[in-house]
Amino acid sequence: SELAKIFFAFAATLLLTAVVGVVVGIIGQPGKLANETRENIGKIVLKSEGSDNTFFEKRSIANIPDFIIPTNIFFSLNNGEILKILFFFIILSITFNFLPEASCELFFNLLDGIFLAFQAIIKFFLFFLPFALCSLISNQLLLLGPAIFLSLFKFIIIFLLSIIVIITIYAAIFSIIYKKNIFYAAIMLKKSLIIAFGTRNSVATIPIVADELYDKLGLEKDKVNLFFPLGVALCHYSSVLIFSLATIFSLQLYGFSISIVTVLIVVFMSFIASFSTIGVPGVVSYSMISLVFMPLNLPLNIIVIILIALDQIFDPFATILNVYLNAVITAIMAKSKKVICEK
Repeated sequence: SELAKIFFAFAATLLLTAVVGVVVGIIGQPGKLANETRENIGKIVLKSEGSDNTFFEKRSIANIPDFIIPTNIFFSLNNGEILKILFFFIILSITFNFLPEASCELFFNLLDGIFLAFQAIIKFFLFFLPFALCSLISNQLLLLGPAIFLSLFKFIIIFLLSIIVIITIYAAIFSIIYKKNIFYAAIMLKKSLIIAFGTRNSVATIPIVADELYDKLGLEKDKVNLFFPLGVALCHYSSVLIFSLATIFSLQLYGFSISIVTVLIVVFMSFIASFSTIGVPGVVSYSMISLVFMPLNLPLNIIVIILIALDQIFDPFATILNVYLNAVITAIMAKSKKVICEK
């Protein structure tokens, strides 16, 4: 079935992302640092250990509803709380079954009108986007601080290189299937990728990506409207990459040897740990790396503090990776023979 194929594609991409993170990490050796850099990282960790870490709350069966039922849907949409968003719209869709068809049609027409209005606003503000992006980048660097940035510069570069490698692989697959230039997918999705970078929210790009796939590739709306939001909700490719790369960084930092068995553990557990980030907002998701660290007996506190410190730089590029991969996989899986022949 088509759903089985799309889930296989999602799983294969998650595993490939973990493999790329491990391979690039082993080759780039971000954890092999000079003594001075190690001292700087130690100071950062000591400074951060006194800060408030109350967001790492333990989950129990009793507080599961708190992670699923939204108290304010607009707050959940703004913060990318996927489980709460899904729960709200499942309840809403069930409710529509008990309403007259005319009322449902009126409601959807209203939503379409609101969507088109906001789309027009977004198109206008895209003219000012280069200035906004410069401001965002400078603000993020200021929040990060020069000490952290310089000490972990190699780790940041390896992370960005890993993203480039993964995007290049899927750009090549897309270009082969659609017989297009290797840069075609990125150019086609440029508005969505810019919004992903600026908002750091994959959910915000859903309507834009859908329009780009309809207009440029002529894909079936039903398939696009199912596959892309499903990927956004379930597949956090950036989490897999960060978990695998951060684990290799930690193994190198502590002087552990990296065997084939270690690589397999990192790849598989990063894949598993990515699903634990579903519905977990922001920096809280970094604590889920404990699932990868436990089998390797690695200390957790230092890497979590480092990832939180780097979140201001990692998050925009991580969102770009999630949006790009989900869009390309949707384009590949939603294609029809007719579309390919026309191309």
